[in-house]
Amino acid sequence: MQANDQKFLKQALLDRYFNEPERAVRRAIGFLIGVLTKTTLPNKDWNELLELIAQRTNSQQPLEVRESAISLLGLILDISGDCFSDHFTDFYKFFKNTIEDSAKSIRYQSLRCILFLLENIAENEHIGLFVNLIEPVLKVMNECIDDKQDELVHLAFTVFCELAEVESEIFNDKIYTALVQFICSERILLNKNLDISTQEVTIDFLVDIAQTHKHVIAKNQDLLQHLVNTLCILTLNKAKPDELEDGDTIQDLALMLINELTQQIAKKKVYPLFKQNIEKFFQSNDPWKVEAALYILGYISEGCCEYLKRDLSVVMNNYIQPAVNSDVAEVRAGAIYAICFFSENLSPEIIDYHKLIIPTLLKASNDVNTRVAQRTVFTIDLFCQNMDEEVVQYIEVLIPSLLTVLDNPKSTMYSSSNVNGGC
Repeated sequence: MQANDQKFLKQALLDRYFNEPERAVRRAIGFLIGVLTKTTLPNKDWNELLELIAQRTNSQQPLEVRESAISLLGLILDISGDCFSDHFTDFYKFFKNTIEDSAKSIRYQSLRCILFLLENIAENEHIGLFVNLIEPVLKVMNECIDDKQDELVHLAFTVFCELAEVESEIFNDKIYTALVQFICSERILLNKNLDISTQEVTIDFLVDIAQTHKHVIAKNQDLLQHLVNTLCILTLNKAKPDELEDGDTIQDLALMLINELTQQIAKKKVYPLFKQNIEKFFQSNDPWKVEAALYILGYISEGCCEYLKRDLSVVMNNYIQPAVNSDVAEVRAGAIYAICFFSENLSPEIIDYHKLIIPTLLKASNDVNTRVAQRTVFTIDLFCQNMDEEVVQYIEVLIPSLLTVLDNPKSTMYSSSNVNGGC
């Protein structure tokens, strides 16, 4: 296409976009403009486009004009954001004003544009400039939560995860601390009204921090305690996205992060905090809190094995033994779950409790609750693998008991016992 024809086409598209009354048609035209920028911008053939958008988003313009202009920018950045590296510093100046605009609609669209830009240009040499935008970005995200703009909040944390993975300069220790506090609050993870998928991605972000920036959490005891307390509360939450029947629950994700924390943070710091929450849950006599406490015990048994071994007598006699005799099937299952993890992570010390564990497991293998029985068979196998001569005294009762289980026509033991991470 000749230069004059290109110029005419670009101008015609812009005119039509800004004068089109139908939202759907205007969006389609904006999409076409975004596709064209993927070809024109790298060749510096349409630099005046950004100047036009800047003019049309000026605070002196009518709100409707400004909304159309920044919506167009969002479409362009979503489609061809990777073509804007040369304009990064200009965008910083632009968004510094629009993210704090008096109109909420402009602030929301600005947030969307910033996220699209950062998602596409995560490693730009000037990305450090955007550190100064994190605080206003969080303020706008707070507004989004109030207005149930979950999709935008979800997008924000998805981009944050990507930036954390590449260790972007946009985040420093102060910002990571602010983000952890924000996530572990009634605004995000403790917000029962927030979309579950958004909560899931925030937990992923916390995992990234625990793995790559653990010093942020480790050096701040108050922050660590706040995080641990929040995760323990989340172990009571079994919700999961409706569209994912086999997906992880919030409880599953919280437990996996608990395991990660005990691997990454000094045990002398993290174990007492989990121990405190576990004790509180057991003392509540609430069966769902007792069940959660048993899961927590299982998940900390790898990272905090030496500390748990010292407390094993109290744990087995005061927590596990009453739990396996509970009238609540979920509590019995939780106790078997903990024993399973202990068998894997607390050997050889856990073998000393075989006189408690083996009879308990044999009884549970015939539990009326299929889930309890299934988990028990797997646990028996794992526990006996770690026994030496102690196992001989149980052979006469173990073999007939397991054969009885396998002869049960309703039994699906070995096909479905390997659940929840192998235990």
